[in-house]
Amino acid sequence: MHRSFAAALVLLTVGCSKPSPPGGDANDASARAASASAVPVAAESAVASASAAPAASLEPEPYSLKPGAECTRDFQCEQPDGCEVRCQKPYTDKHKVAGPSYCQLKTVSDKEGASPCVGEVIHVESSSLGTAKFPRAILCDAAAALFCDHTTHMCAKAKPVGAACAQGGTGVVDDNECGPDGVCHDGKCIAAGGPGASCKDHRCKLSAFCNAATHRCVARKPIGAKCKMSDECVSGSCLNQEKCVAKVSPKCTL
Repeated sequence: MHRSFAAALVLLTVGCSKPSPPGGDANDASARAASASAVPVAAESAVASASAAPAASLEPEPYSLKPGAECTRDFQCEQPDGCEVRCQKPYTDKHKVAGPSYCQLKTVSDKEGASPCVGEVIHVESSSLGTAKFPRAILCDAAAALFCDHTTHMCAKAKPVGAACAQGGTGVVDDNECGPDGVCHDGKCIAAGGPGASCKDHRCKLSAFCNAATHRCVARKPIGAKCKMSDECVSGSCLNQEKCVAKVSPKCTL
């Protein structure tokens, strides 16, 4: 890293007035004495100003910050294999920023009651809401029929078709509250569409993906099938936008 230093330069300007004759009057002598005594004071003032100049702020080394440390960018935080780490803003219950951003490590859990949760993960997608400061947080496994209850910050069992949703009237619409094959619509859980159903307004069930061109649900593809995006594959992994392959990713063990 390079530090920048402020430097002060004192420039003394000598006047071009006519020299005084030897033994000039007392006023000239007093003026010269006052001018000479002022030079060191000016120099000292400039040096003091230079020493008071603030040093350049230091950026943290990439991938060096632990969970909970203040940050400004994701890459400043440690990124353990298989873990999701983000530079996250903390929020109050009224969704207002409550302090500086910090490194938040997220792990996936398929256990009911796991906490503190901030959202869910399903297939290749993850979602989360801004919360209070949780240096280590949980993403509930929606494929295991869990969702994150944002009132308790605990992973809870998904609700069946016909049950009330939208997080108990909080206004948070989360399809995962209705399970991997459900959708929260008008405050009630309904079944998500299968292959051939419209996905213009709602998501497809877990075994299908939404074709962006036709807005229709299509069955996910097996390993070896041609693909363009990982969402198309049952495995959740499309190699080089060519074919579906088995997904190999380390498990976050922290």
